[in-house]
Amino acid sequence: MVFLQTAPPRAVKLAETSTSPPQHATPTRIDVPHVAQHVVQRGNDREPCFFTSSDYERYRSDLREITLHEVCEIHAYVRTTNHVHLLMTHFQLTAAKRTSCI
Repeated sequence: MVFLQTAPPRAVKLAETSTSPPQHATPTRIDVPHVAQHVVQRGNDREPCFFTSSDYERYRSDLREITLHEVCEIHAYVRTTNHVHLLMTHFQLTAAKRTSCI
């Protein structure tokens, strides 16, 4: 006598009828004006985005200039070779302003 092992019918049915949205690498950010957010910027495929000390200084200079012209404020940041952590506050809800700020 031969027994074939199969998945329980309920597990198969759940997999076939699942209507949950596909999982994204990064969850959707909820924008609330005047509330600080933790933002992470990464290099493509987590590759380095800073190679020399002048790269770090250029980023710092650009970050300072952007905050002077856009409606956002950087409270703190940490730079590593392949990503940056920013603690920032947006003062407007428009996506264009949010993306242009960082």
